[in-house]
Amino acid sequence: METVTYNVSLEDLNALAAPQQRKITRQWVSKYVRLGLMPEQHAPGLGRGKGRQNLYSQSLARQLVPLIQALNVHGKNLSAVGWDLWWYGWYAAPRYWRKRLLEEAKRWDDVRSRLTPKHVDDDGPAELIREIGEQLESNRSRWPMIGSVQRHNKGEMVDFLSILLGVFSGTYMPLSDYDHSTDSFERKKTERLLSKPFDVPIKDADIPMDGTHFPISVEALDLKFQEMSGIGNVNMEDFICSLPDEEVNSARQQMALIMTAVSAAESHTQQQYMRSSGTKAILWANRDQNLQASHLMGWLILLRNPIFKEISATYCAALKEQLGIGQRDHHAA
Repeated sequence: METVTYNVSLEDLNALAAPQQRKITRQWVSKYVRLGLMPEQHAPGLGRGKGRQNLYSQSLARQLVPLIQALNVHGKNLSAVGWDLWWYGWYAAPRYWRKRLLEEAKRWDDVRSRLTPKHVDDDGPAELIREIGEQLESNRSRWPMIGSVQRHNKGEMVDFLSILLGVFSGTYMPLSDYDHSTDSFERKKTERLLSKPFDVPIKDADIPMDGTHFPISVEALDLKFQEMSGIGNVNMEDFICSLPDEEVNSARQQMALIMTAVSAAESHTQQQYMRSSGTKAILWANRDQNLQASHLMGWLILLRNPIFKEISATYCAALKEQLGIGQRDHHAA
């Protein structure tokens, strides 16, 4: 266990808060520590009957400005303040982020129920996919992948969503099951539906080796989708409740690390696969807290797959070494 050093005075905190035009008092600090929006403080005592040091930890000092900024954005909506702090790696009591994740889990369970056939002749899920697909066809989407389908696979949004639903629900049909002939119409259609939105070539042999594309193909995606088929068949509310805090925090840290790497790469290169993925803008920089929670839910589902979990851990370890950083939050001692 790391030793926490208490060497920050109230005057130091006010100096940090001065550019934010915020006056900091001991009562103000105590309030937000009590609310779970600043790290708990356990300053050492001065001796028997002499009370405790009037000093604060470095982790509390580092979080002061982010807390003030979150309060400026969200006002008295402390649930939103707590989520913002936690999402970007600052301390917030687990109740803040667990509440939002559970709300999102209930939405996921509702959607999953509506997309699950109740009997053999139940056309409800297919009709829902058709309805969603038609809406997406006619409205500009904030999701780059959906936007790519709108541009490159016009009129095929329903088919694309059906493929994703198959992976989620366990009904994904491998390319090899369509027809062993490479001239199969259905196979070619599915290959095209996976190639354009993900901006990948169809065959491994066609992957450019000049660093301009992510090294994956439709053939590889097909294998991964087979392995992951049915990964969404889980009661999300029960799943989130069963996860320990450490596991959820680890998943969020992995997302942060990967998005940081993608952001850095976008700043130094113009690689097509990064531009088309929209990862930075959608997964990390987006300020929609429900969307953030939804993406984290998706990441947690993916981590249920042992192969994905191993790949993610290996990739993050390599990124940490390459970037020379530790996988820690800002509030770590």
